[in-house]
Amino acid sequence: MAALHLLALRRQFSALREIFGEDPPHRAREAFWVTLEVIQAEFRGERIALRDLVTLAEGLLSGPTLSRIVSDLERDGFLTTELAASERGRLKLLRPTPRAMELLSSRADDAFSEFAQIVHAAEVKT
Repeated sequence: MAALHLLALRRQFSALREIFGEDPPHRAREAFWVTLEVIQAEFRGERIALRDLVTLAEGLLSGPTLSRIVSDLERDGFLTTELAASERGRLKLLRPTPRAMELLSSRADDAFSEFAQIVHAAEVKT
C-alpha cells in the first residue's frame, strides 16, 4: 500500500512540474486535486459544483480558497464553468477542458504500467 501511495505522490509531483514548470504556484497540489475531481465527475456523467468540492475537501480547504483555485484553473484553460438553474438560484458547474483531458490521457499509459509493476512485485512477495 505504501508503494502505491508513493507512486501516486511521485506521479503527482511530476505532473505538477509538467503543467506548471519548475516554479509551480503555491496551491498547485490543490489545483491538481480539483482538476482530477472535476475529470472524475465528468467520467461518471455527474455534475460537480464548487460546493461539492468544499464537501469533498472535508474541511481541509475553505470555500474561498477553492473558489480562487477554480478561478485560476479557468483562467489557465483547465476548467470551464457554466451556470445552471438550481433549486437555490444559479449554480456554477465545473467541467474539464480538452487541455485538462489531454494532460491526463497523455500520462495514463505510464501510470498504469508503474501500477502494474507494483502490484506484480507485491504478488511475488506473497
